[in-house]
Amino acid sequence: MAAEAGDVPQVPKRGFRVNEAAAYLGVKPISVRRLILRGLLRPSRVLRTPIIPKEQLDALLEECERS
Repeated sequence: MAAEAGDVPQVPKRGFRVNEAAAYLGVKPISVRRLILRGLLRPSRVLRTPIIPKEQLDALLEECERS
């Protein structure tokens, strides 16, 4: 099946905004903000909106599973 003109390939998401990260973790956005304040998540602030790398979220979930 050939791609049609104008189709945009799907790229895996590598970073999340606070609300997206909260949905990914299954918590409320305030919880993600608290994790940032505690230094457990370190968002990129290159843009105005903090972007949290998916790798950090996955590592946090793995650590929670181990405890």
